[in-house]
Amino acid sequence: MARSKGRTPKKPTRWRVVSDGDTWVVEWTWFTPAAFFYLLFYLMVWACLAFFVVPWLPTLGRVAIGVAAVVSGWMVLGIFVNRTTIRVSDGWLSVTHGPMFWPGGLRFPTADVTGVTVLEEPVPSEDEPQFTYRVRISLRNDFSRTLVPNLSEPAEAEYLRAKLFARLGLPGGPRG
Repeated sequence: MARSKGRTPKKPTRWRVVSDGDTWVVEWTWFTPAAFFYLLFYLMVWACLAFFVVPWLPTLGRVAIGVAAVVSGWMVLGIFVNRTTIRVSDGWLSVTHGPMFWPGGLRFPTADVTGVTVLEEPVPSEDEPQFTYRVRISLRNDFSRTLVPNLSEPAEAEYLRAKLFARLGLPGGPRG
């Protein structure tokens, strides 16, 4: 992945960054205009299932369809209201998703973080090549964890990487 030479990339416009003394926070909402497409698709699929399939299913099938509807509804609603927050404060690096419950929250002592990397991952596509970007941290015990998967823009991943290097005081990080 190409990196900007010697400078921190610009802050993504949809991100909010707060730096107050020893606390540094970056957060962004999950909402994009594509969320309306997901909502429309969700409503169409579940309306068709409710009217044409569920009446013919036995009780166990209806329960399974109901559980699937709740889970997929939770996912669609999460796109509208949730945000990801990364916080460096009081010796901890944490990632949370909310206000609705969402898995993937992490918390590590900042003293254990030894590096931050960005991985470019191909997304299957029949047209032009597409990629997502994953920000990972390396820990003292040669263990690494993904902080943020599926960033859509390389500048977002590089900005986060550069700021975490600087905020955590890691050696050999980007300048800027």
